Amino acid sequence: MTSVTNRLLKRFASEKRGTVAILGGIALAVVFTSMGGAIDYSRYLQARATAQGALDSAALAAATELSRGQASMDEVELMALNNFKGNIDGLNFEGGSGDDSSLVIGDGESSDGVTALGEQEATIANIQNFEVDVDQATSQLITSVDVEVPTLFSNLIGIDAFSTTISSITIFGNSDIEISFVLDVTGSMGNQGRLNALKVAMTNSLNSLFPEESVTGNRVRAAIVPYAYSVNLGGYHLAAVGADSPSASSANTCVMEREAVSERFTETVPDENQPATLYETDVIMRPFSSGACPAVTVRPLTDNREALQADVDSFIAQGYTGGHMGIDWGINMLIEEFGDFWGDDAAPGPHDDANVRKILVVMTDGAFNTAFYDDPNVTTFQEARSRRDRSESAALSFCNLAKEERLNIEVFSVAFRAGNRAENLLRNCASEDTALRPGPHYFDANSNAQLVEIFDQIISQTLEVRLTN
Repeated sequence: MTSVTNRLLKRFASEKRGTVAILGGIALAVVFTSMGGAIDYSRYLQARATAQGALDSAALAAATELSRGQASMDEVELMALNNFKGNIDGLNFEGGSGDDSSLVIGDGESSDGVTALGEQEATIANIQNFEVDVDQATSQLITSVDVEVPTLFSNLIGIDAFSTTISSITIFGNSDIEISFVLDVTGSMGNQGRLNALKVAMTNSLNSLFPEESVTGNRVRAAIVPYAYSVNLGGYHLAAVGADSPSASSANTCVMEREAVSERFTETVPDENQPATLYETDVIMRPFSSGACPAVTVRPLTDNREALQADVDSFIAQGYTGGHMGIDWGINMLIEEFGDFWGDDAAPGPHDDANVRKILVVMTDGAFNTAFYDDPNVTTFQEARSRRDRSESAALSFCNLAKEERLNIEVFSVAFRAGNRAENLLRNCASEDTALRPGPHYFDANSNAQLVEIFDQIISQTLEVRLTN
């Protein structure tokens, strides 16, 4: 018996299979916990990134509304919250909301702010304490939320949730905005869908400047100057050419340039008692010839979005390119000297008012090629349209006038599949990029889609809205 007992004791002492099993079990638990922790942390990172993207979008939307100056603080906060919730849902996070300050994000049906899957909670993230703060002194809008992601595995080691507070800081503009769009509606714009692209770009711009849900006000006003090889002044024609001038008898309401050399590149308002200040409907354009006069008349500064949109919808591509004439009248939309010319509702603000931001946007799809200037050698449209050097030189003179410090106009330019010559011209036309006026100010659009994107960027820069974190 003793020998049997001794053999059993020795066998037990030498047995290693139980030790391996125990050690294996411990190792498996460590691996399982590590893998589970990695899964939990990955879910947390995903939820945080999703919430941050939604928060950034909400901050930009709210700051844009503040830049327009058309909503109360309560309306801005509600817009930010709704935008945040919408973007969370748009990123495949389903969830419900309780009150306006909390949101539970999950993968099941929502009820009373709690997300459930069957009989069990299946919460991906608890989003709470949504806040919007505005610092008018620094023009900053700060949004923040608390993000908590319950763990599925890490709770085995005492970690019930990963949590953080995320924020988004946005700079917004607080200036009144006057923006004048000088737009090419010449015949070449009828090719390859270019005019339709311009209409989309302008529609998006108007939607951003004048959102339909906002209460309109005078914080933002826009003007439109369509040009071909003349500019159609409509009811302002006689005031520009003089009631007793030969141009007053024109069958159309389009004008070209000022003929007096002393007044060509100035901000002088037309005065029929001073003939040198008057514009001319060139003799070539009397009577009206098809295509010589843009179908859409100029629209001075207004916050009437519907009127501006109707103008854009009516654009027709026809005629040659006298871009200097368009720039001339684009400037006239923004300078205070023309206040009486346009009338009280459309009168531009003072140049020296630091709270007024004046923007000129010049767009073309080709080289400027048409000029008149009472040249005896110019007796036909064909001769006028071969005056490329004259039109380009005049355009640069007008651009330089706009950029003079006393006029305080910021110039953006867009060359739309326009070729090297037009690109160089508009590059020189644009304002310089500075710390006070960050760029870019010159844009080269090589496709219809890019034109739309560029106009979006210009409007964003105009509204001075940008994330800083």
